[in-house]
Amino acid sequence: MELIIAIVLTALLSSAISFCLTKEKYKTVRSTLTAEKMQEAEGKLEKFYSENNITEPTLERVEKALGIIKVEHNPKLKSRARLTECSNNKYEIELKSQLNTIPSRFDIAHECGHLINKDKTLYGVERPTHGQKNEHEQFIDYMAAAILMPENSVAKKLDEKNYFALDKKQKKEIILDMAREYRVDEVTVLRRIYEVRTRALSQDG
Repeated sequence: MELIIAIVLTALLSSAISFCLTKEKYKTVRSTLTAEKMQEAEGKLEKFYSENNITEPTLERVEKALGIIKVEHNPKLKSRARLTECSNNKYEIELKSQLNTIPSRFDIAHECGHLINKDKTLYGVERPTHGQKNEHEQFIDYMAAAILMPENSVAKKLDEKNYFALDKKQKKEIILDMAREYRVDEVTVLRRIYEVRTRALSQDG
């Protein structure tokens, strides 16, 4: 069953990205995470939201709950970001990207994912900029995308728009609209469409 789901989703995703992504960007969408690992990530986020009384998740609310007291631009970083523990469960994040930009939002969400996942051994470690990520980093990327684009919200929007029955032009318009609404790039939108669809099909099966 998982093989059939994977084949179907690969076809859907390949069709969706053909009009708006380069081959290089497509590599950032591809993921080897199983539906079980996606469920694990969603479960950890759900627990975190419950423990911190977050009913409508936003990046800003997640940052506050995690004790992130400072985010600053550091163009000298060799990688995308660096998370550092200060004291008393307070943290600061350094970003290679400019602040208040779409790339910086994903990088902040990624570091939040590490904290929610309690990856304490990674504090002070810089994140890779290029290359295929290992499964753990893909898992954290999943959490980052899920923070920025909560599953229920995305699923509702896809259902309302009848997304998977649309033609390429119509899908492109929705992808662009979602990118603006959630303040993410098109790659992240496509990632979440793929992930939400994967989970829906695995639950139906």
